[in-house]
Amino acid sequence: LTSLTDLNLVSSSITDLQDLKSLSNLRTLNIDSTNVTCLAPLSPLTGLTVIQANFTRISDLEPLLNITDLKAIYCDNSGITMEKAMLFMDKKPGCLVVYNSQNLVNWWSTLDKEWKTVFKQTFQLYEPLTKEQLHQLIDQQEISLANNKSIQNIEPLSMLHRLEKVDLSGMDINDLSPLSRLNNLKLLNLSKTQVANLESLTNLQNLKEIDVTKTTISDLLPLTRNLNLARLYCDQSGVKQEQVIAFRTIVPGSVVIYQTENLSIWWNQMSAAWKSAFGHQLKMGENPTPVELQQLANLTTFEAGNNPELHEITPLNMLIWLEKLNISNAGISNLSPISNLKMLTELEVPQNPITDISMLSKLHTLEKLNLENTPVDDLEAISKLTSLKQLNISGTRVKNLKYLSQMNTLEDLSINNTRIKNIKPLAGLSNIKIFKCYNTSIKKSKVDEFREQHPGAEVVYY
Repeated sequence: LTSLTDLNLVSSSITDLQDLKSLSNLRTLNIDSTNVTCLAPLSPLTGLTVIQANFTRISDLEPLLNITDLKAIYCDNSGITMEKAMLFMDKKPGCLVVYNSQNLVNWWSTLDKEWKTVFKQTFQLYEPLTKEQLHQLIDQQEISLANNKSIQNIEPLSMLHRLEKVDLSGMDINDLSPLSRLNNLKLLNLSKTQVANLESLTNLQNLKEIDVTKTTISDLLPLTRNLNLARLYCDQSGVKQEQVIAFRTIVPGSVVIYQTENLSIWWNQMSAAWKSAFGHQLKMGENPTPVELQQLANLTTFEAGNNPELHEITPLNMLIWLEKLNISNAGISNLSPISNLKMLTELEVPQNPITDISMLSKLHTLEKLNLENTPVDDLEAISKLTSLKQLNISGTRVKNLKYLSQMNTLEDLSINNTRIKNIKPLAGLSNIKIFKCYNTSIKKSKVDEFREQHPGAEVVYY
């Protein structure tokens, strides 16, 4: 029997398939209405293309994964659930699993004319539909209903469990609850719809991209559990900067495109020098896309050294997520444009003609500040920066350290190449680990006294 290609065991007394392992040429097998419970003996039969196991007690399809030619498994009224069937088809996408067919037939019969028309036209289905066609329908991974005004209820989509991409743009819909169980959903377009909230999408962990452009959506917090969400298009919606900050604080890897018009104006008004500096960091061209513009606005680190053509830093005021900023020798004299950067922790602006640092008093999150070789002469503005750990004022015009006396967080202080004479205000700074004070007017005896007061500190003096 080794040459046997088709075997029909319908309603037979067979319970075990072990004796079929040697049928290497078997192509189709029908074990409908038998007491077979295990399909594992079929795993060596790599030539099998169709298995019928309706009305059986099978509950596991995993042994069939290695059957290379397998195209269809029929298992209505068996132990194969929707979850098991979907998992198998995910692992073996070229194989159709036909299960729970009667429910599908009933579902199709209750659909209204508009939905039947959409499905038939979109997926080339023809009446009368076979159960194979119905299973192929619910196995679809993509559907577009863009600008379809004849449909206001998307409940039928809840049966298409494997959908990954859904375009509902321009539809007159407001209820997303039918999508709440589409766990494979990755891309969803809701632009120009009546949708007002995103609560139904809360548990869709595979979502990567959502478009709510031109909607009244204002609250993004329902999406904070969607940690794979990479892009969220919200232009001309109810989403404002406050909501974006709240959302991205929880999902920092996401890009929320919500201010394209403002960013476009900002970019077009920018000097060529700044466009070049930004373009160099993000590798983008003269005409950035909305995504690129938002990625630019989302920068957390920016560095532009030895670029005297920059002159001023007004373009940085849109980078509200900036944490680290390093601009040296750029001809900058005014720091006020960055006073709104509330997340800034590191600011380095050495070798710039800066005299006024009053705006720094607003940057309460600063941990590192480098003013080396600037004409700064007064430190009162930074006296209340209680998070500051590293301060470099070497080469400045500062003469008095009295405003540092309460800065107990300081760990690294550089005052070399200054006219400072008195370091007594530093006596109580117990966290100092590094102190550079060479080439100053400080007496050696005072430095020795500092060393005694701070035995664990590294003091550089000569």
